[in-house]
Amino acid sequence: DGIQDKTGKDDMLHYTKEYIMRKERVKYFAFRFYTNKWDELYDLEDEVKQFSLHNIVVQNYNDLKIGKFKRILEE
Repeated sequence: DGIQDKTGKDDMLHYTKEYIMRKERVKYFAFRFYTNKWDELYDLEDEVKQFSLHNIVVQNYNDLKIGKFKRILEE
């Protein structure tokens, strides 16, 4: 796994990935993890390719955030 190679701590992603790929209910996925800094699944090309084989689009975690200020501007 790309995550394990990069961080050595891939339990959460491993089990989440296994579950969503088996259930085939997820279209979009974003995952952020912490080693000595915040990293994203989006940046790991091998992992993104594995998800795309299951028709799952890996998105940038920060792009999914909706801040309070942005929500106020939209209202």
